[in-house]
Amino acid sequence: ATVVEVPIPHLKALSLSHGLNISSAFSNFNEDDFYQRNDLEPATKIQLSIGKTVSAVELTSCNRMRGWAMEYIGKQFAEKMDVFITPACPIVAPRIPPGALSTGESNIPLFSTVMRYVFLVNLAGFPGMAMPVGYSNEEDQKLPISMQVMANHWNDALLMRISHFVEKKIVQRMAPKHFVKVSLE
Repeated sequence: ATVVEVPIPHLKALSLSHGLNISSAFSNFNEDDFYQRNDLEPATKIQLSIGKTVSAVELTSCNRMRGWAMEYIGKQFAEKMDVFITPACPIVAPRIPPGALSTGESNIPLFSTVMRYVFLVNLAGFPGMAMPVGYSNEEDQKLPISMQVMANHWNDALLMRISHFVEKKIVQRMAPKHFVKVSLE
């Protein structure tokens, strides 16, 4: 295999386009009575509110960015690469603040950082897969560190082969703390 660095221009604009597109769709498919519900966490209500404010012009611009991303990445697959590999998350999984379990959390800067690379698969519509490649060296727990692999359309089998190879040859997966093995044997 040959590693080729492929820059993705306009990553921040693409991320914003994805966020607005998702927020708009989320709000569109939920009725106004969702704002009155008491079982939604504040972050979800904020997301619904943001989505309701997206104008037609902004949504059209988001979809133009999506079209550009699809074309740009498709061209990279045609000319330079078979797969596109990025970190699944550019940071080790952040700890959940104590209050967030009961009330939720709206931390847009952290959310943007965590989603820095994974949104591109969804925005551009290419098949992608994330897989653990190692574990952090946290004192009290080992958190998975993952990579994301994206392939061209109709190349899902290549993703499965790469994932299988990584799982069998590269990383020894650890069972989660609360794991129950179910066996048919």
